[in-house]
Amino acid sequence: MNCNVCANLLTTIIYDPQNKISLTSLCQLQAGSIRICACETCGHLQTNEMADLESYYSKSYTILLNSEEEDQIYKVIDGKPLYRTQHQVDTLLQKVVNKGLRILDYGCAKSSTMKQLSRHDLDTQIYLFDVSDMYVEYWKSFLPASQWATYQIPADWLKTFDLVTSFFALEHIADLELCLNQVKSCLKPKGTFYFIVPNTFTNPSDFIVADHVNHFTVASLQYLLQKNGFIEISVDDQAHFGAFVVKAQLEPNSNATVLPTEVSQALQDAQQMADYWSSLSVKIRTFETAHSDRPAAIYGSGVYGSFILSNLQNTNNIRCFIDRSPFQQGQQVFEKPVIAPNAVTDEVEVMYVGLNPQIARGAIAEVAAFQSLNCEYLFL
Repeated sequence: MNCNVCANLLTTIIYDPQNKISLTSLCQLQAGSIRICACETCGHLQTNEMADLESYYSKSYTILLNSEEEDQIYKVIDGKPLYRTQHQVDTLLQKVVNKGLRILDYGCAKSSTMKQLSRHDLDTQIYLFDVSDMYVEYWKSFLPASQWATYQIPADWLKTFDLVTSFFALEHIADLELCLNQVKSCLKPKGTFYFIVPNTFTNPSDFIVADHVNHFTVASLQYLLQKNGFIEISVDDQAHFGAFVVKAQLEPNSNATVLPTEVSQALQDAQQMADYWSSLSVKIRTFETAHSDRPAAIYGSGVYGSFILSNLQNTNNIRCFIDRSPFQQGQQVFEKPVIAPNAVTDEVEVMYVGLNPQIARGAIAEVAAFQSLNCEYLFL
């Protein structure tokens, strides 16, 4: 592979589980193994592309399409969920949005963030672009057809936007050069590019999903933006848990000089992440063997929980997935029902905790329904 950021040949493989199947960010099993390389030039981490990647996003990547209101829980505050869309809107308003801006949401999917933003009295002009037409019915609910496009950006949109946004899209895009060229072509001179991508070091599940071809580091983000003529680059790893919030200004007269960036720490952290995931399969199966005849449940029906199930030798003991999200409850994941925490019975004696390990213990301690359970827990 060549690096998606700097184009140099990638020769350092840091993660190669050699499985016959892999897991996508939508918790679907995919034929073929992933392999992750680290770039010693720019510090980027990169997964080999899935077969037919373009077709996958055009026809199969159906994120949050079950209902108009479907969303993901960002965090739980005093027992009440704060959803990711609301947090993204709050952060966007804090960092960049002023009145009267012309905004393009690039790789927008359902674009729930822009829909919520449109409810604010800011006199914004909002436009949408995606490489799939699966979300058109959602766009129609708040924008006219002249303000959204699929597959190809209209010529009359070029160089007209004050702000281009992108929320959790660039990690999916193998051709970053095309992506950045399209973003630049849409921006006015000195316009702002604002985007959010996963931070694999605080959101480890990003590391192992097959459809995330890019795992950005601070070093590789700075390299990517400098290379493409952006200045005033800000990479914030605090504003959104598990993610980088990035803002940069297009400099039309930039000579695109890429400044030297320290990458050694990023590469060291990446190897530690790879070692962590390599050891987890053994950890899960060892725990399973020690509790092989006891009824169990998996807390968390997302990537972590799906990874746990996919590593079990025998899934018959798994009674259910447990999830706080009302949008997940009542669904099925790998033919197992997803139930609310307060629906768990004392039949469950073992619980695999499929949550980000940085928050998992605290999240379990907050669930009042679990206090009466006599469970043994596995934390990742």
